[in-house]
Amino acid sequence: MDELEILEYVNKNSKYVSVNKEKIIPFLNSIENVKYHYWLDREKIGFSEKEFIIFAFICETMNFCFWGNRNWKVYYAGKEYIGSEALFYAILKEIKLNNVFLEIDSLKNVSKSYFKKILSSKGELPILMSKRFKLFKETVRIIEKKKNKFFDEIFSIKTDKELLEYIISNFKHFDDKSKFKGKVIHFNK
Repeated sequence: MDELEILEYVNKNSKYVSVNKEKIIPFLNSIENVKYHYWLDREKIGFSEKEFIIFAFICETMNFCFWGNRNWKVYYAGKEYIGSEALFYAILKEIKLNNVFLEIDSLKNVSKSYFKKILSSKGELPILMSKRFKLFKETVRIIEKKKNKFFDEIFSIKTDKELLEYIISNFKHFDDKSKFKGKVIHFNK
């Protein structure tokens, strides 16, 4: 099944959720002129291309399940952030304090206590801390094992579909899927 067939299957077989087809076009029209700014564009941190890739991989590895944890906040440049934005800013804060943080040798030596220190804010930690740490270490281990081949592989990818296939085949924890009424449904972010 391709993505549209999967969406149609879920839509037709959902018991408690449905798509209000009359609202699709008005919704699309309402977002047509939204000026969206990528949050990292504001930061002027000067990542190299390789540093940005490492940053994206480690952040996205930990970017899940923030609901129910409103007490975990990160303060950055005078603003308060929650959820996935808080995660990104916690990592950015560490990069500003430790300019070699994104180097694989540095990342592979991150201990659980150091990891908690990076993500702690006024004594609060995001939920599922142990799971985030485990996935962080697994991602770093995979990248380290590949050495420079990792970047060669990434830079050879030509389409978003190829990129998704590369990520889920090399980083199994990104292959988000579940069974729904006998069908495997993917939720790859």
